[in-house]
Amino acid sequence: MKETETKKSVATAKAEPVKETVKEVVKAETVKAAKAAKTAKVVKTAEKKATTTKTKSVAAKKNTVTAEISIQFNNKAYTMDELIQSAKDRWKFDLDQKESELKSLELFVKPEDDRVYCVYNKEIQDSFGI
Repeated sequence: MKETETKKSVATAKAEPVKETVKEVVKAETVKAAKAAKTAKVVKTAEKKATTTKTKSVAAKKNTVTAEISIQFNNKAYTMDELIQSAKDRWKFDLDQKESELKSLELFVKPEDDRVYCVYNKEIQDSFGI
C-alpha cells in the first residue's frame, strides 16, 4: 500500500502547482486585458476631447462680426475711429499726458451741442467740439 499512496501523493503534488500556475497566468492575462481596456478608454476620451475642441474653434471663427459706427448730423459724418483718435490726440497734446498712461476711454457724443464728452481712465473728464 505504501507504493500506491506514494504515487497518489506525487501525482497530487504535481497537479497542484500546475493548477496554481494556470490560475496565475489567467490572472495575469486578466490584468493585462483590464489595463488594455483602460488605455483604450483613455485614448477614446482624448480623441473625443480633441474633436470637441476642433468643433468649438471652428464655430467661434464663423461668428466673428465686424462693425463700424458712423455718426451723421448737420451734414457732418464721423466714424468711431476718428472720434477715438481725436480724443487720444487731446489727451496727448492738450492735456500733456503720455499715451502709455491712457488705460481706458469713454466717449459720449452729443450732436445737438456739437460736442464729444470724454472720460479718461475713469477719472479725468474733458470735452471737445466736433
